Amino acid sequence: MRALRPLIAIACMTLCLVGCASRSLAPEYSPGSAPGKYPPTALERAAVLDALDALVEADLGRQVTLEVNSLSIDTPFAAVTATPFTPAGARIDFSGIPAYSAAVETGAFDDQVIALLEKSGGKWQVLEHEIGSTDFPGQEWARIHGAPEDIFAP
Repeated sequence: MRALRPLIAIACMTLCLVGCASRSLAPEYSPGSAPGKYPPTALERAAVLDALDALVEADLGRQVTLEVNSLSIDTPFAAVTATPFTPAGARIDFSGIPAYSAAVETGAFDDQVIALLEKSGGKWQVLEHEIGSTDFPGQEWARIHGAPEDIFAP
């Protein structure tokens, strides 16, 4: 038994160090905590995208799948930039959509979706969104709605 004491001591120190290190790597913020930016959980990500999908599909008049470029949450706000694709994974031809065809033709179109959402009553609500904007409205939206200035920052 005496021969095992050094091994037990080393094992205990290792576990302590691993435990301390893992706590220091834990995210500073988590869902339901005080305001602060944190990566979304899978459920939050799905809820945010469900709220945004419905508006994007209504705007485009077709089903889409959003490929997320960035999604950040800073309670109670969420910021999303994404690229819409067809359900089959093909790029959307915006030149065939009347609301966007002129902008596509003049080269003043970026096929990105930008959105600011807020969680209210347990549901994500889209406060602002744009499709194809070549200007970035994120900071202006944050100012208007009282969201953190860096909500759209990576």
